[in-house]
Amino acid sequence: MICAPSRIRRNRRRAAFTLLEVLVVVAIIVMLAGMAVGVMSYLERAREDTAVINASTVKKALLDYKIRNGDWPGSLNDLVNEGTLRADNLMDPWRQMYQFEQGASGRDDDVVVYTTHNNKRLQSKN
Repeated sequence: MICAPSRIRRNRRRAAFTLLEVLVVVAIIVMLAGMAVGVMSYLERAREDTAVINASTVKKALLDYKIRNGDWPGSLNDLVNEGTLRADNLMDPWRQMYQFEQGASGRDDDVVVYTTHNNKRLQSKN
């Protein structure tokens, strides 16, 4: 049995995508990428807020150490050795160790705990 040429053409499958299909897929990819960028910036702000809160916790532990011992510790590791903090409390969200500076005024509460990330200094509040 011989098929007519018009019948063969109707049974062929398409081998390519239409322009509209390609544009729809590209539009979906662009929207997903835009949402991912927004989520990443939100997560970065959350890490920065966490770093400031944790720095305040370390500052309170430093002040407690000063009250009990009469002087500032030589390093933040002294707070761990004494049992005031756990070692993971001394690390910021980017796994760098917090730093501290004593103020020039000599007041007991004149100390700043900080970390740096992306050229920003994130330090303890009050």
